Amino acid sequence: MHTIVGVDQYIANSAEFAIPILEHLRNLVHRADARIEEKIKWSMPFFDFKGTVCHMAAFKNHCAFGFWKASLMDDEFKIFKERNESMGWLGKIKSFKDLPPDEILIAYIQQAIELNERGIKLPAKKKIKKLKNLLCQNIFWMH
Repeated sequence: MHTIVGVDQYIANSAEFAIPILEHLRNLVHRADARIEEKIKWSMPFFDFKGTVCHMAAFKNHCAFGFWKASLMDDEFKIFKERNESMGWLGKIKSFKDLPPDEILIAYIQQAIELNERGIKLPAKKKIKKLKNLLCQNIFWMH
């Protein structure tokens, strides 16, 4: 298990209700694959193996857990929530009852790892390319 002090500190500094939830999620990630490495990115814990696999966060009244490539994953057990509900794919996690069963979450983590192992990338963001093209066209026409 590749743990880092930064994640220990993040969990310790979280709201009291969140500490056991974050510890549980962390343990599940490492149970899913012992090769996972922890990192702090954007001030929150990320779990990597051949790229980002998943991340978690704690807020004042809820936690979040998300998969970096969730849009490419098969949500066989329909555990993903609408993205407007929270930053994670599991919705607002306020207690253990808001989490799917451990075996299902571990299977999803393993699926995310498999995407990285197979070298599957997220599709490029089309909006940025379109915006760049529009800017280039506008600059061309202005001259």
